[in-house]
Amino acid sequence: MKLDVLIQNLFYLFIFAIVLEVAIMAVFSMTALEDISDNRPVKITRDFIVIILAWLICYKSNLLNLFKDTGITLIGERWFRLDVIISALVMAGFTNIVSGIFEKMKRG
Repeated sequence: MKLDVLIQNLFYLFIFAIVLEVAIMAVFSMTALEDISDNRPVKITRDFIVIILAWLICYKSNLLNLFKDTGITLIGERWFRLDVIISALVMAGFTNIVSGIFEKMKRG
């Protein structure tokens, strides 16, 4: 297993999670949505949108697969789907971490 390639793939997922979080924040910081952004259903909807977008991006982009070129062989369509799901969940987790950092920066 090539650990350096795995760390590089994690770094790619983290960088793209920052971009995804900024895009989601831009949508949810519109003045029409600012009043309801502290609402629990809005946060659940936001997390659902993040997971769906992360899955779609990881499915379409071969660069953002976690186990790509690491020496871990995932042969077959089922294993490719598993790699995409794991990559999307890692990206969604990174997005939540970035969201927490941005919230702390916003509060001061």
